[in-house]
Amino acid sequence: MSVPSVPIPNRSWASLFKSNSDAPRNSVIVEDKRAADEEVEVCPSVKHPGDSESCVDTDRHRRMWKYINGHCVDGRAANLRPRGLINPGNFCFMNAVLQALVACSPLFNLLSGLSQVNASNGKRTSTPVIDGMCHFAREFDRLPMNATKVKNTRRRRSEGGNRTIITDVSLMPSRMHQMLGDIRSDMVTGRQQDAEEYLGCILNGLHEEMLGLTKATGNGADAEAAEVGSVSGGFGRTPIADIFGGLLRSRIHRDGDRATDNFEPFFTLQLDIRRARTVREALETLVAKHSLEGLVSSRTNRVVEAWQQVTLDELPVILVLHLKCFDFGYGGCRKITRALEYPLELSIDGNLLSTNACLTTQKKGRRYKLFAVVYHDGREAGRGHYLTDAFHSTYGSWIRYDDASVRPVQQDDALKPQGDRVPYLLFYRHSDNVKRK
Repeated sequence: MSVPSVPIPNRSWASLFKSNSDAPRNSVIVEDKRAADEEVEVCPSVKHPGDSESCVDTDRHRRMWKYINGHCVDGRAANLRPRGLINPGNFCFMNAVLQALVACSPLFNLLSGLSQVNASNGKRTSTPVIDGMCHFAREFDRLPMNATKVKNTRRRRSEGGNRTIITDVSLMPSRMHQMLGDIRSDMVTGRQQDAEEYLGCILNGLHEEMLGLTKATGNGADAEAAEVGSVSGGFGRTPIADIFGGLLRSRIHRDGDRATDNFEPFFTLQLDIRRARTVREALETLVAKHSLEGLVSSRTNRVVEAWQQVTLDELPVILVLHLKCFDFGYGGCRKITRALEYPLELSIDGNLLSTNACLTTQKKGRRYKLFAVVYHDGREAGRGHYLTDAFHSTYGSWIRYDDASVRPVQQDDALKPQGDRVPYLLFYRHSDNVKRK
């Protein structure tokens, strides 16, 4: 019997931050026991707070824990000076993802505040991902106060045309290369990687290290509270989960039986686009009902009609959509280059939500706005180039980050890519996420 399951993000890089005892569960079953999670290989070179072999700085851990524990999601614009990232060879996957994360104000504001209490001396520590991302955030400067006035003047001069923007010199993100090598000892330098897997590496790494800080500081009540999320089906509570964490509910209905729920937390929502022409159609495919055959009623012990449906149970502040443009089949992997329509403003309708989400989420909390797109450019799945378009609120313009190249582009350029360039990761933010706990 084959039972469809909730889409689970690729584990290859994210699994580096999983352990048998500390990691939040990938699924929690209610009233039904399903197959246990597959084994996840843990890279022995990764050390976290609380590991006996880790380099522990208790005072620094306590300072970071105090900041993390009291953090509120801050979506105010960071007003950063754009700067390109130098690519020493096949690191476009990293540069594209990092530019999208810099454009994510809640994350950048978190890293900016955390870097003020994270006085790392550059040596190997038990929090390599936090250290690397904080160091990277410090490489960006704020725009001068008169930048907004400059923006308005230039907008009047060139209606609809490219605007002149103030940029910083391009940066070689050597610390991020080093961090990746530290947590991925088997990585071959210079080999192209998948952008979504790298994003998962960063988000899962930050999340797991923050959970580890709570445990390492000996704050038992807070550690127990952090684990409540994983026990109830979601992530443990961290600022990363507060920003990016969402929850899927997979419900199996059997005639004459109670429904069985399976919960899956996510940082990126994976969408099958093989038959979709729009993101809306891909979301509807995700929540479509699927008939199940061969399921037996627990009451009558007889085969009954059954079906399964996946819905969104909790919505994140930052919704990252992973458009699965790489189709793996018997003939290998091919790239889907068909044009896909994605909106500037995305509304999560009630038919996409679970009953619980419909009751707890107000309509205004279901509206999102696009702020960054990571593209894969190239005809083949095994090769190509990643780049990013991100909206800059101070300039009121979309900016294209193609490694060291930084230039303004039109909104249509961001929403309607041409040729073999396809959207791979879509970053949406809540329309009202200025300040959230």
